[in-house]
Amino acid sequence: MENKTIQCPYCEVDKEEGFIVDVRGGRYFDCFASSWHPGKPEPGMIVDAKVDVDKIVKIKAMRCPQCGHLELFAEKAIYKND
Repeated sequence: MENKTIQCPYCEVDKEEGFIVDVRGGRYFDCFASSWHPGKPEPGMIVDAKVDVDKIVKIKAMRCPQCGHLELFAEKAIYKND
């Protein structure tokens, strides 16, 4: 996604960029950035949902610092481990 300013539709204040964090087991050292995957979740034998790792997309979150309004955007680029 382009690095352009996004304003809150309620406050007309510039939003700040961030990301959604998944915390596993309530421990802060088990944190992951959330991602988006197409389709409905299908339960796996060991995991919550089967995923095709080639279809996982990064999520960008934009938050209004004044009212807290949050918008999520699925990035165009597919997530790849660097």
